[in-house]
Formats: sequence, C-alpha cells, structure tokens
Amino acid sequence: MAKLNVKATTKLNVKAWVFAGAILCGPYLFIAALMAKFNLNFFGFSNSLFAVLDSAYPGLSATFIGAIIGLIYGLVYGGIITGLFALLHNLFLDLFGKKK
Repeated sequence: MAKLNVKATTKLNVKAWVFAGAILCGPYLFIAALMAKFNLNFFGFSNSLFAVLDSAYPGLSATFIGAIIGLIYGLVYGGIITGLFALLHNLFLDLFGKKK
C-alpha cells in the first residue's frame, strides 16, 4: 500500500468563516423561534428543542421580538465560534504544519 504524503498548507480566511458562521447560525435561531411560535413540528424540530435553546439564550422566546433577539445571538455567536475555529486552525498550521 502506498504511503499517503499529505501537507496541510492552506490557511483559512478568517473573515469568510466569520461571515459564513453568522449567516448560518443567525437565521437558524430566528426560524427556530418562529417555528415555536406557530407550533410547527417538522424537520426534526420540536418545542422541547426550543426549550433548550430558550434556556441557553436569555431573551430568546417564541415571539417575533424573541426571534429578532435570537437572530442577533446567532449572528454574534456563530461568527465568534467559526472565527475562533479558523484562527486556531491557522495557528496550529503555523506551529505544526510542514514548512516548504
């Protein structure tokens, strides 16, 4: 069997990851709050899942204002988490990646 020689040399664009994380997480919490408001239980979503989200994010509730607050939480937290992931990836690549 041939030995696989893989070099991890590609750095992640932190700004792009922050933007992508915010765009994915923000609408998720917004839609989750609206689904709970209208009692829609599909796509594997239920009100018990929303109760967990509601306890984790103060201000998030099954109202339109709560959905806006959830959108803001999702934009901020999604951007922070994915930005930290990209920064850590680039840091570990600098520390342990193979040099040319």
